[in-house]
Amino acid sequence: MRQVKAVAPPDPNEALDALSWMDPGTLNPNEWVRASMAAKAAGVGYTEWDAWNQRDPGRYDEGENKKRWDSFDPEKSGGISKNTLFGMARDRGWRGGGTGAAACADHHEPPEAPGGGGTMRPPRLALDDAEAVPLPSLEKARRVPAREQLSKYMRALHGPDAHVAVVTDSVARNGGKPRPNGRGELYRAGDLIVHPEEAMGKANPTAGAWVAVNEYDPERFAKDGRRGEALSSFSYALIEADEDEGGEPIPPEEQMRMAAKLRLPVRAAVWSGAKSLHLVCAVDARDAGEFRGRAAFMTGTCTANGFHVDTSVKDPVRLSRLPGVMREGQQQTLIWACGGPDEGESNGCFTASWAEWLAFVEAHREEAPTDSRTTEGAVSEEQGKGAISKAIAKLHKENSPLVECVGFDTLRNDVAIRHPERLPWKHRGGSSWTESDSAHATQYLQDLNGGKFSKCNLDEVLLIVAGENEFNPFLERIESLEWDGLGYAEHLFHWYLGAEDTPYTREVCKLFLRQIVMRVTHPGTQCDNTPVLKSNVEGIGKTTFCHALAFDEDAFYVSLHSIRDPKAVGENMRGKVICELEEATALRAVSPDEAKAFLTARTDTYRPAYGKRAEDHPRTACTIITCNSTGWMDSIGQDRRYMPIECGVDPNHLPLGCGDGGAREKLSRYVAQAFAQTYHELREYKSKHDTLPPLILPPEAREQWEAARDSAQSVDEEQEAILEYLSDEAEKGTKAVTVTQIMCGALGMFSSDATRDRKSQRRVREIVDRKAPDWVWACHKVTVTIDKATQSRRAFVYVGGRPARQ
Repeated sequence: MRQVKAVAPPDPNEALDALSWMDPGTLNPNEWVRASMAAKAAGVGYTEWDAWNQRDPGRYDEGENKKRWDSFDPEKSGGISKNTLFGMARDRGWRGGGTGAAACADHHEPPEAPGGGGTMRPPRLALDDAEAVPLPSLEKARRVPAREQLSKYMRALHGPDAHVAVVTDSVARNGGKPRPNGRGELYRAGDLIVHPEEAMGKANPTAGAWVAVNEYDPERFAKDGRRGEALSSFSYALIEADEDEGGEPIPPEEQMRMAAKLRLPVRAAVWSGAKSLHLVCAVDARDAGEFRGRAAFMTGTCTANGFHVDTSVKDPVRLSRLPGVMREGQQQTLIWACGGPDEGESNGCFTASWAEWLAFVEAHREEAPTDSRTTEGAVSEEQGKGAISKAIAKLHKENSPLVECVGFDTLRNDVAIRHPERLPWKHRGGSSWTESDSAHATQYLQDLNGGKFSKCNLDEVLLIVAGENEFNPFLERIESLEWDGLGYAEHLFHWYLGAEDTPYTREVCKLFLRQIVMRVTHPGTQCDNTPVLKSNVEGIGKTTFCHALAFDEDAFYVSLHSIRDPKAVGENMRGKVICELEEATALRAVSPDEAKAFLTARTDTYRPAYGKRAEDHPRTACTIITCNSTGWMDSIGQDRRYMPIECGVDPNHLPLGCGDGGAREKLSRYVAQAFAQTYHELREYKSKHDTLPPLILPPEAREQWEAARDSAQSVDEEQEAILEYLSDEAEKGTKAVTVTQIMCGALGMFSSDATRDRKSQRRVREIVDRKAPDWVWACHKVTVTIDKATQSRRAFVYVGGRPARQ
């Protein structure tokens, strides 16, 4: 009789771990459906799946979610199973789950056991009941004044200079309960300690209010809102467990008893005003990656010991209830708080810090069985390192073509293919390493090693092998050129764009080519000056010229239309040499300060796809602006870093777009010679001075530079009228003016028309923001005099004496 191997049922905790690793907001609709169906097939419940979806408020719909969940049928899913979920999570960096060679060390990087012993999985603990220690009382806490509750909460968690986000707006979708809406407002903790009514007074008594448990960076918050990228600390995780394993509600007193039994490092405990207790626990993480690991370990430990916490604890941007405010007739109450963020008070119920709690866990863990299934995955760290070493040794021993075919592109900081035609499989995709290549490489290495190779080791093998063959593709192109000794670098703008042949034009062209070469050879070089190729007519070949500077290869050229998303900007500029800003569109959409920060940045900091931590990527691309409009400097700010070049003005040299086909063919050869000349001159300068030349214009060109910048500005009558009106109001002693008042007083509009004209309102705000530094937009309503009556409105406030923005 044929024996049938027993198959273990899906482990919902493991599946939930894999699901929680993925951010629903980063999945496309098809990936989201596959992940959801696989989660249901693996035993994940609706409550956990619904909580996971709430991490993407843009897609989350409480009314539709239950219908979608009921429509998922694992038996009719076309082969989608728990392995689908594990595979999707592993593709995004997860290293848990599975058996055999596919399993790796815990992806969450759980904390190291005190006293050594490697990493820890969430253990079962031998615990005593917490009746011996008096637990904080909800009834007693309610008698504390509301203002005092919020002050004490802030003192317990944050220093006075910390910035915390408070959300008072809410929205109830499809008849559901109110949920936080929008980014909220940022407050200084010290201000809320002294004046808690500033936040409490804006709360909705029906929905209540929320507060972020971790601190934010004000500048990043202004750009990114409450996203994780804007956090400045990862000190606290929010633990919430109001239901047991069967979905039955747990009273707040029992929730407090369980937290005390586990001696969680609770720094503050807030009753939500409904059924749950919000426990703000210390994890003391240094970054987002460490936060996820510690939060996952804490969640797993709680669940393993009967305290089934909400899985969204792993999100550092979670909101707790703001203590002291009302919610549907019940007060959101601070039940207990420690003395302060740096004090070790624990009241006997809880531990005082992450380290103290970890020591408690280690001291009370039950004896683990010696069965091999309890180890950290089927492949240990030592075994994984051994498999990598053996695979690399096998490649060299067999003289595998893979060793010669892959290299490390130092321009992109990534593995690349140098000789696609020599690969043991058919490659598509230029020099970039693709997912198809990864699949073929895994199969190839398995065949080479007798089937003993795991895909989870592929990235390490590739990085080590490619690291033996580093190269810079753009630099190799320049070094392969031989300069003929003639002058090209200073004449390209004049010869091919019809710019006037002046010392200023020649020096700007030479400077820009030096910047390109120095950023290629030394990524992250400070390049403060940006050429602006401007013409009064379209089609003269400015973009074609920019392509030519990138050797007409898309691998070295990028055109950006937005710079608001740092991650998208960094990924698009990675490995590029020329970054064109067409019509300065990307700069018009941001403030002059943001534009200046982008143009002068030396690195782009972002978390790469599937990466665990944000990384610094030294910039290799130089920016160049092309535009046809007049008055372009008015729209992007008067900055000394812009170097305007008027194109198409020399009648003796036709612009590139107006010339014959031969001009474009010559351009490629002349650009190559210009780079060869620039590279030769830079090497000679360094050999003589033992340093590289400064990237600045010489004195003889600076006077023309100032004249070119002045001519690029146009007269804006509306702008002049607005600035004159604000100057008059300042002389009168006016402290605040609304946008409508400016539109009526400066532009002569009727109040009813000004109120409806949103486009003009945005333009007025933009002009005042850029051109009137003495007037600042208030972040809250202020007192304004309108028709001799005082009203509370959002308005510009006169601060006086601020320097103009450059």
